[in-house]
Amino acid sequence: MNQRDDSVIYASLTVIAVLALLFGFFGLSAESFIVIAVLSGIIAYASRFLLRNDATEWLGKVVFYGWMAKLVGSAFRYWVAVVAYGGRADAVTYYRAGANFHVHDWRQFTVPTVTGRGAGTNFTESVTGFVFVPYVPDMLGGFFMFAAIAFVGQMLFYAAFRKALPAVAHKRYAWGIFLLPSMVYWPSSIGKDALITLALGLASWGAATIFAGKWGSGVAAVAGGVSLAAAIRPHIAALFFGAAVVALVVARAPRIRGGQFMRIALIAVMGVGLAIAAVRLSNTFNVNLSSEGFEGFATEVQRRTSQGGSQVTGEPVSSLADVPEAALRVLYRPLLNEASTFQVLLSAIEGTFLLAITILAAPRILMNIWAARRHQFVALALAYTFGFVVAFSSFFNLGIIARQRVQVLPLLLACLVALTMRREDLLDEPPAEPLPTVAVRSPAMASIPPIG
Repeated sequence: MNQRDDSVIYASLTVIAVLALLFGFFGLSAESFIVIAVLSGIIAYASRFLLRNDATEWLGKVVFYGWMAKLVGSAFRYWVAVVAYGGRADAVTYYRAGANFHVHDWRQFTVPTVTGRGAGTNFTESVTGFVFVPYVPDMLGGFFMFAAIAFVGQMLFYAAFRKALPAVAHKRYAWGIFLLPSMVYWPSSIGKDALITLALGLASWGAATIFAGKWGSGVAAVAGGVSLAAAIRPHIAALFFGAAVVALVVARAPRIRGGQFMRIALIAVMGVGLAIAAVRLSNTFNVNLSSEGFEGFATEVQRRTSQGGSQVTGEPVSSLADVPEAALRVLYRPLLNEASTFQVLLSAIEGTFLLAITILAAPRILMNIWAARRHQFVALALAYTFGFVVAFSSFFNLGIIARQRVQVLPLLLACLVALTMRREDLLDEPPAEPLPTVAVRSPAMASIPPIG
């Protein structure tokens, strides 16, 4: 039996196992089964479009297994929200508002009004109704729909990494972006996390496109992704814009005709976007755009997140000396010795694994940081990760941090993969043109041949 036949068997067994798990443990209904079938076709088409420049046989398998894992993760999110929490979860509220109210507005071509301090929540409810316009599924099916939205965002992250760093070990990044427990579990339910994953994935792909020399489509993608993020969590939009400005300033000019001039123009555009996102942040959270205003806001966040069963001690970043402790708390904790439940254990295994990689590869990471300025995308990922640590250093509840971390994990992973490669590979110039197109023959995966 050859390797391609093995792929068919492994894929078939995986599908059977996943469906058996969903039927047996989560009461998969017929309409949820139909939703899975339709979404799998959409994901297959999206992977064909976005990943068509990869001449790698393994990628199809990774995407396929990532999607299977995503379905299981979404089903667990449903079980936790509906069974364990008795329906007292944001996802349940979003589903009810979208299915019972906003879907009817959209079907009558009426855009729901989104205003007030809870604008991000209202927007998410409105988007839920929009997603349900063609078909209103049961709640589990709705979870699967939003899991697919997040999975498209994850594919966009991979496409961005592949475009920006064609000489890097993409296989490690692919396994991480599609199969890290946090990426499988958290952005897999109805709500903001799935939409933010899509928004940041689109913005990252747009930034990588700009850095590759196609600034027209890149600017449009960045604008679309960051606008979506700003409607939900404006601080994330401001953080991405700020990181993009830093990357344009400290890294080499994008490979565009008139590179230096275009860099200045892009810095101006990103600066305007940063200002708009900052104003949106101020209006959403009633924050005064001054040092005193932000200090008061950070103090309130610290007070609110120092409660509950997962609170820890620490200090928000006020100087460079505070960064190591904050980075450990925001990017890696909880660790294995802090796991108390199965859900926390998964986060602890992931955090401990990433921390071990960071520590073991620290000499190479430090050696490669300066060389990384040759790649604007790596500079963006580093700036965003650093800004995320500073912004979320006021959070002292590990449960909240573990959920919010999905907004930085893809770019943190990009930093770890890029900065742990050989220095000579990092210094290589990326090719000016994309790699040859490889057609995908199967709706499931490029690596799985048609049966028969």
